[in-house]
Amino acid sequence: MTKRKARIQLILLGVLIVVLGVLSVLKDVPIGKTDYDYNGFVNVIKLGLDLKGGVYAVFSVTDDDPTEAAIDGTVENLRRTLFNKGYTEATVVKQLDR
Repeated sequence: MTKRKARIQLILLGVLIVVLGVLSVLKDVPIGKTDYDYNGFVNVIKLGLDLKGGVYAVFSVTDDDPTEAAIDGTVENLRRTLFNKGYTEATVVKQLDR
């Protein structure tokens, strides 16, 4: 392969990489005279908590003698609240340290 051919291939590869990089991050670009918009694939991929970042929270009971029903109700309220806010993969665990 000659140096000239290698340079041309390298330049074409670089241009292709730049074009694909730009196309991957574009958002809501209208496509000609259609009703469709182009969305880059980076904006379409939903990230899980392991990639987006997660939250770990601990709720402690301060009552001296809590009832089991009160604790279970609190756990269920937390689950329902998280689910309604869109955190469908959230885990709520009751742990007894007595």
